[in-house]
Amino acid sequence: MEIITFFLLFLSTLTLAWVWLKYKYSYWDQRGVSTSNYSYFWGNAKEAIFQEKSFTDGVRDYYKTFKSQGSKHGGIFFLWNPIYIALDINVVKSIMQSDFQHFVDRGIYYDEKNDPLSAHLFSLAGKKWKLLRSKLSPTFTSGKMKMMYDTLVDCTEGLFKVIDKDLENPVDIKDVLGRFTTDIIGSCAFGLDCNSLENPDSEFRAKGVQLFNRPFPDNIRVVAAFAMPQIAKMFKMKLLSSEVNDFFMGVVRDNVAYRENNKIFRKDFMHLLIQLKNRGKLVEDEKLNLEKITKDDNKITLDEIAAQAFIFSKLVSRPHQLL
Repeated sequence: MEIITFFLLFLSTLTLAWVWLKYKYSYWDQRGVSTSNYSYFWGNAKEAIFQEKSFTDGVRDYYKTFKSQGSKHGGIFFLWNPIYIALDINVVKSIMQSDFQHFVDRGIYYDEKNDPLSAHLFSLAGKKWKLLRSKLSPTFTSGKMKMMYDTLVDCTEGLFKVIDKDLENPVDIKDVLGRFTTDIIGSCAFGLDCNSLENPDSEFRAKGVQLFNRPFPDNIRVVAAFAMPQIAKMFKMKLLSSEVNDFFMGVVRDNVAYRENNKIFRKDFMHLLIQLKNRGKLVEDEKLNLEKITKDDNKITLDEIAAQAFIFSKLVSRPHQLL
């Protein structure tokens, strides 16, 4: 009798799971949006989950497929979660401009409390995103970008040296530009002299590569966090390994403390973030602190500094997407 009961429960569970998945995968069909071939449970993410291809590259391939079909938009699935791909330029303009209020949230996992590096501007939602965006917008003006020009020039000198050194030999330009990108991001976002052009095995570059070249168990944890964000928050899951997380948090913490204690000024993004942390606004001077400061609501925290700087480090592991 117990065996029969167990079998019936098992069969009922499978049936309910099948009906639920069938309902989830009808999402785009019900809305008349083109879809690509997907498999039950995996959706369109099987290659990404088993690390055969990055999910970003997969989305790019689906974009090209929908584009070749003449579609204005398409839909895919990350496991059972629907993802919308806009193709028509007018649809894109509508999303980014007139109807932007409906597309603010990206549906990306973040946990400010237990995984602060995940709470960057690209992942936050709702009022939290709007508040942080209003704080950071002044750091991306043309004037502030020009301020970093000298820092970029210093990095290009290292690029010239590496290329001049091997004038008689073939140069792996993708690798060289990847290291060049590492030095720029390390210098502008973190205020570090990574020197990865001279030293390809520098720790900063190695940790950047680890962001995507992660072990399979770590990849499953990331997939679970994005597929079931509420459950991930319940179990206090982190997107990064403790080693990588501690490295980037430590770099930011030590850098900020060193600059504040020694009153160091550098023309980079980190200086602007430290100004926002201490003063709540950006001013045209080299100081990090000021006696008269704005309200605490306008300031950003050390965790927010780390998260914003960290998002740039992800470019280090995907230099080919910049070429």
